[in-house]
Amino acid sequence: MQTSNCQLINAVDDFNTTMCQPMTTKRQREIVIEFEQVKMIRKRAKTELHHCDSCGRLVDFVSLQTAATLLEIGKDKLAQFIYERGIHIEIAVGDGSVCVTSLLETMQTLKNLRAVGNNGLLQA
Repeated sequence: MQTSNCQLINAVDDFNTTMCQPMTTKRQREIVIEFEQVKMIRKRAKTELHHCDSCGRLVDFVSLQTAATLLEIGKDKLAQFIYERGIHIEIAVGDGSVCVTSLLETMQTLKNLRAVGNNGLLQA
């Protein structure tokens, strides 16, 4: 008796011959897709227009406490981030003010580095 994997075929000499076809396995690929969710949040804060010596132009400044509240992180953590990344600040009475332009440009640069997988530069 023939197995179900065999087929009966007619040979050139018109004799019936049985030929078994080997079973083939189909390879499957696993694809992993990751999504990074972007959440738009609009918040308002009081800013002051000052000349930033580092930018060389008139820009918005926001207090360190206000920036920390907007970004939903601790003031000390933000101060450390500002210091490590060289974000422009204006030291005055109180905590000081952060150059909004410098802060946003730095954050955009870090986002772009993450997007291209350049994690080594993120630590710098």
